Amino acid sequence: MNNYISSIMVGFFLVLLLTISWFLLQVNYVSGTVEWKSIQIGDQGKKIKSGVDITPNDLPPGAELRVAVLLDDYDKINGIEKGGIAIYSINLEDFNSIDPGDKVRLRLLDEPMKAEIIDVKKGPRLEVLSSQTSCMKKPSGIELTPMYGLISVNGSVMIPDPCYGIDPSLDVNGNILTIDLRPFRTGGMCIQCVGSLEFRMEIGNLEPGKGYTLRIMKNGELVKEENVYIPESTDNVTVNYSVSECLNNTDPLKWEGIDAKGTNGGIEIWHHLSYLCCADIHIEARKAGDVVEVTEVNRGGMCRCQCAHVVNATIYPLGSGDYTIRVYGVKDETGTNYRALLEKRVSVG
Repeated sequence: MNNYISSIMVGFFLVLLLTISWFLLQVNYVSGTVEWKSIQIGDQGKKIKSGVDITPNDLPPGAELRVAVLLDDYDKINGIEKGGIAIYSINLEDFNSIDPGDKVRLRLLDEPMKAEIIDVKKGPRLEVLSSQTSCMKKPSGIELTPMYGLISVNGSVMIPDPCYGIDPSLDVNGNILTIDLRPFRTGGMCIQCVGSLEFRMEIGNLEPGKGYTLRIMKNGELVKEENVYIPESTDNVTVNYSVSECLNNTDPLKWEGIDAKGTNGGIEIWHHLSYLCCADIHIEARKAGDVVEVTEVNRGGMCRCQCAHVVNATIYPLGSGDYTIRVYGVKDETGTNYRALLEKRVSVG
């Protein structure tokens, strides 16, 4: 009987010891969302935007790398409540691994307000797919298309003349996403007309099934604000396509043309494409609601010669109804500055 009681007591104290050890370990860890990161020199701090890596040569003597984290947990060591902003000093490798909007888990170190990052879940990311300027021919406007895990941002804004570019940034504050277009003058001689700056961008790494408020700013002015819901699943479509070899007896300079039409259960696209003779063209397609986007992608090399190609593609299955079909191309290895080739409303039977 005594041996039985002793066994129970030993088991009880063992469970108690493991529970206390687990609790003490958890005290050393916190999770949260990165608000900003900066290089701190004395009382002066310089915030570093997303996608910029820092090298040791970029750090002046005495510089400290800091990250501000909106806490999901109570930081018991430094006494910062859940929902508060904690500013931790971190090392260079950790600093370059994170960006504003990332979800992070940190281990708190013995020194006050010092931590190391042990896990990162990447947050929203802005990618500029293309941008171009011209004299304004139609009113400005911006269209937002939510897809699985991303928002497609397509449109144009008015600028004083065509000699402008953009250097957009993305600010993440909870579920509020703010794009600042940050147009800048490129300089040089410029044609005198009111300009239009057209762009295609995507905000990726968004949480499916979550709602966001997207704001777009230009020179401090709000030009677009819309609540957007990210679909919980992707609309799966299949694309069958063919791309011809070079048409040797056709002048590529006279070969451009593209169109699309709705069919029974799908959309057909044909494209007379003037492009590189060494290209290996593939077709990618995706769907969100009544919007179907198709991208022509070159997975081959880059060369100086051009020739005429014929591209045919069918996207299916699609239910009966009206769809907006958008075709972009040609996307090369740089992944930027491929342009919109077609946008058209079609009916599928």
